[in-house]
Amino acid sequence: MRKKNVKNTENKKEEIMRQAFRLMARKGIKEISMREIADACGVTKPVLYYYFKDKEDLCSQMICGEMGSSQKILEQYINEGESFEEILCFILSGYICIDEDPLLMTGFFIHLNSFAAASPVMAKHLEDFQRTSFNLFKKMLDEQYKKGYITAKARDMGLHLILANVAHLVLHGGSKDLKFNSDYARDMARMILCALQYKGENNK
Repeated sequence: MRKKNVKNTENKKEEIMRQAFRLMARKGIKEISMREIADACGVTKPVLYYYFKDKEDLCSQMICGEMGSSQKILEQYINEGESFEEILCFILSGYICIDEDPLLMTGFFIHLNSFAAASPVMAKHLEDFQRTSFNLFKKMLDEQYKKGYITAKARDMGLHLILANVAHLVLHGGSKDLKFNSDYARDMARMILCALQYKGENNK
């Protein structure tokens, strides 16, 4: 019974964070209230405050939770020797909203950076997330270099290419003039491999 209750609690918390993500992306983090989030989730404010101390705590857990989980998966892929192409696909697909409004991802990151500018705690969480992501990208490229699959020059250029693609998705994911379908991550991953003149397992 206890395990079931724990699972239900985790599911409710995840659902609240999903709903909060949508609201914050569309309306803004500063502008949205905890009351609006509670109403959108169909819970009372006491229930919302049971899971999150305040809006800053909610945003912090969204970064450390959902986004932190993606970093753990990425690190696992790197440590287990997943193919370079698959890792690149995983990185890029994490910034694409295929099944929902593409404006969500763009809006959320823009509002998150604005909110973090006025919150030292949030700024620290965001800085830690960005630093960890940067180090993981660098580790991934270092591994490919050590295996002899890319040159030192390509290793350095690869970091710029990955970060440029991530920034592109964050800034332009909601553009009506640009299409980001389910093939985008794979296509861009292969373009990066081509640009780096990758000589890995499948390209010898």
